Amino acid sequence: TIVAIEQQFNLSPHGFGTFEVRGPSYAGGSCAACHTSQGFVANATGTTADYSAGVASMNCRTCHEIHTTYEGQDFALTTTAPVDLIVTGATADVSGTDVPGSNLCASCHQARGESAYPQYDAPVTQIFNVPSSHYDFHHGPQTNVFQGQFPTEVLYGLPQGATFGSHQGASCLGCHMGLGSEVADFNLPDLLPGGTLGHNYRPAEAVCNECHTNDITPEGFDHNGVRTAVDAGVVALAQCLEAEGVVIVDPGDGHAFHVVVGDHPEPYVAAYMVLTTIEEDGSWGAHNPSFITAWLDAARTAMDANSADPACDYTP
Repeated sequence: TIVAIEQQFNLSPHGFGTFEVRGPSYAGGSCAACHTSQGFVANATGTTADYSAGVASMNCRTCHEIHTTYEGQDFALTTTAPVDLIVTGATADVSGTDVPGSNLCASCHQARGESAYPQYDAPVTQIFNVPSSHYDFHHGPQTNVFQGQFPTEVLYGLPQGATFGSHQGASCLGCHMGLGSEVADFNLPDLLPGGTLGHNYRPAEAVCNECHTNDITPEGFDHNGVRTAVDAGVVALAQCLEAEGVVIVDPGDGHAFHVVVGDHPEPYVAAYMVLTTIEEDGSWGAHNPSFITAWLDAARTAMDANSADPACDYTP
């Protein structure tokens, strides 16, 4: 079982070579809490990270207590506590139905804060400075998307906590590790046959089918065409913002873009925040369909109203 789990993890985004390790000497050490194993454990447990043996990337000991008592509880999770979201201060509990382990995921998979946020309904004549190429909600805003939690400046009038109700009973582990919401006792070694629990973190269509029995399209996860629509909307918004000089889009990939550092009309930067957040969430609406579709629609509608460029024309 352990060998199977290790092989799954080694092929996952966290265990594969593409995971970016950012130690305590990088950017003042602010990245280490999510980009090193020691930093994650220290942040979760309120201890001091020990890098004396070198910087470790994600591994079994990041999420589990290993070789502590040499009994079953060695697989206990590093943390299951609800998470205070950095950008809103709200407390997020993504346990779903009796799955407390998902809060461990949320501790890193949340938006990072900036010193100021653009106001979505500011006049076009009002200028906002994008200070760096890394200006955004950083690369893991999944929990914020799942719970509809973002600063009001960029919410386009949507309420904080706007969610797709039925997904509130879901969880990170339920969809990404195959743990069904029917599990009442979070006893890690006994969760699934073989105990492997999907450590590659790839969501399975079979899990979606438990609720969307007759509605899943042949593509797998595009329930009611939401992901197709959001995908197209993101590409269109990127083209609009490129026309206004806010981003530069890769000619070969409509999803690959970067922000242009400098001064821009403030409502344009608010639309950019919507664009980059949906892109970096990576679920194309699946994490929170009604919120994401409404948020994207609002950003595109505002850009249509504020811009005379044909690339921004939009009819909801």
